[in-house]
Amino acid sequence: MNKKSELPLVSVVIPVGGTRVNDKEKLLNCVRSICKQTYPNLEIILVIDPLNSVVRSIPFPCPVTFVEYHRPVNGVGRDEKERYLWGWGHATGQIFALTGVSLTWETNVVETALEIMQKEHVEAVDGITKRQKGDNRFLALFQDDAIISEFPPYKSDFLLSRTSFSKDLRLPSMTSFFMTKGLYKRIRKSIPRGLDNGWGDFNVARAIINSGEGIFCTNRLIAYRSHKLSLRLGKQFASGLCSARFYLDFPENAYSKKRLRLTLLVAELMILFSLAAIISVTVSPLLGIIGTLMSVLLVFALAGAYNVHKAKYLTASLFPPLTAVQIAFCTLGYLYECILSGNPDTEFLDFLHHTR
Repeated sequence: MNKKSELPLVSVVIPVGGTRVNDKEKLLNCVRSICKQTYPNLEIILVIDPLNSVVRSIPFPCPVTFVEYHRPVNGVGRDEKERYLWGWGHATGQIFALTGVSLTWETNVVETALEIMQKEHVEAVDGITKRQKGDNRFLALFQDDAIISEFPPYKSDFLLSRTSFSKDLRLPSMTSFFMTKGLYKRIRKSIPRGLDNGWGDFNVARAIINSGEGIFCTNRLIAYRSHKLSLRLGKQFASGLCSARFYLDFPENAYSKKRLRLTLLVAELMILFSLAAIISVTVSPLLGIIGTLMSVLLVFALAGAYNVHKAKYLTASLFPPLTAVQIAFCTLGYLYECILSGNPDTEFLDFLHHTR
């Protein structure tokens, strides 16, 4: 028996959306990074549309398995979760993994994940994302180094469980995610099925937590992003929807209560500032406008100085206004979902899906 056959087979699932025919190079780079892993016993599964002949024709550097996924007719929302669940359903490994088309892994991700699972005695591990090495474009820097980063690292390695939900403000994003086949079998019936608009990762994470298991969250597993850069305001709004959906389903959960308190605080500050600005402009239009602008500039200047200190370069002073816009959209999404008690307009969700 050779060494490879003695190691557990790891099945890596990559959901390939129907519009990904224009991302051939990104997908090829993603698969290349998996082929170059120091861990030798891998199965790579691409979940594709039945008519996606473009992906089938890509000269991948190692064997891949194509699994066809049929999107529901007239379905509204994202189907990424349904794709990777479908891929895991066809996987033959003892360990299931997940990544995305626009992501590449460091060469030791699989090996490190399995070492953590063995050492920490856990059945699920999640890593983080970073911009590509050498990518110093403005929005790429902003996504990583803003005061409130869009892709923050974990504060420290920790086990996400029922008692530690409030330790970190983020949940696993499943960009370099691993779990045992046994755990998947135990949770698959409790994962809500159907299309959604961004809370698929939340649902998988909470299914794991509710099963009594934990997810070891670490900065040692890194996936590098190569997606299209933008402020992604549609995503921020959808992120607010996700957080609110989590609170509506689990109002007593420590994580969901913390997110609710922060969201209400932001909403209250936005309302108070708007009222103060309106009153001051009404009392004295010129002084009111000047005072409001000076207040905004002072806040952004102080926040910019802190951001420069945090990021260690001057461009970071420009990040706070963009962060404020993202926070506002996320807060509005949260309040929108709460007001409608988890029943938002489906056409609006479809619009968010196409503008993320």
